Amino acid sequence: MVPEKFHFDGREKIIEQEAYGIAYQIEQDGSFQRLWSVHGWYSFSVYLTSDAVHMVRMGKWHRGHSPKPRDIAFEFYENGKLLKQYFVLDLLQDPESVRPSVSHYRWLDRRNGEYPKLEFPFFEIKTVEGNILTFNVQNGEKIVRIVP
Repeated sequence: MVPEKFHFDGREKIIEQEAYGIAYQIEQDGSFQRLWSVHGWYSFSVYLTSDAVHMVRMGKWHRGHSPKPRDIAFEFYENGKLLKQYFVLDLLQDPESVRPSVSHYRWLDRRNGEYPKLEFPFFEIKTVEGNILTFNVQNGEKIVRIVP
């Protein structure tokens, strides 16, 4: 993943190069074969399956103290094509359960480092509510919700 390259002209943001990511396969001779790419977004956190076909893109840190309708939680991709997208509000039973900071909020529980977890073909997350959600990375469908 490569973030966008930009500068400011006064208050105007000028994008010199859009964000992108490329999945490569390393061949036996050490050369690289390009498998697929994504353009127009950057994420600090992506989960790539061992076959390099499927990927989960985590959303950014969202500003504010409560989720908004278009705040992306994560997205599922196959060969660089978007399969399914989930918003934070899709995953929480109570939007007020988020953990606000001074400038952002947290909806994902990462306290013990166990989640998010990718064990092909499953992707699991734990919300701040304590709910564990399991998804199929091959199609992005939610499989199960475990409520404590």
